[in-house]
Amino acid sequence: EQLEKSEDMDIEREVLNRIHDFNPEQALSKAEEAWSNIEVREELVNHLKDTCLDFILKILPAIQIEKVNGKDDDCDWEISNINFSDLSFRKEDVRVTLNDLTASEEVLRISAWDISAHFYGLKVYVCPSSLIAAECTGDAIAERMSLDLAFRWQRPPADSPDGTLPQL
Repeated sequence: EQLEKSEDMDIEREVLNRIHDFNPEQALSKAEEAWSNIEVREELVNHLKDTCLDFILKILPAIQIEKVNGKDDDCDWEISNINFSDLSFRKEDVRVTLNDLTASEEVLRISAWDISAHFYGLKVYVCPSSLIAAECTGDAIAERMSLDLAFRWQRPPADSPDGTLPQL
């Protein structure tokens, strides 16, 4: 338990440090340069991929979902002890698309595919309304999953002071 708290604090500290160190003017300048220079664009995309992968591979394993439950066709169910400690994908299976930064549409899209995960020690409880409840523990594998993240500019409200920058 202490190790989990320590890992959570390390991840939180790293996220806060990255947010603190983020320089939006430098990022915009680099992105504008990437728009017209293919080498700078490739460098930026590779950096984005590396950063995203590092972040995802550090954050997801730390996520512990206590339980998910529901009711389908008069059958109550619950799955607990869900964790993402054995998640994997490759940099080659990630595509980063950087669009026109002046557009009001999507600016950045990150797509990943062939993501796999192994979930150990899942606890499953099923209780059909007319039968006896069943409970078991087992492992599960999820393969060939995909993920798409899209980022857009959020324009400042019309009543914002002049010079207010859009937010991503």
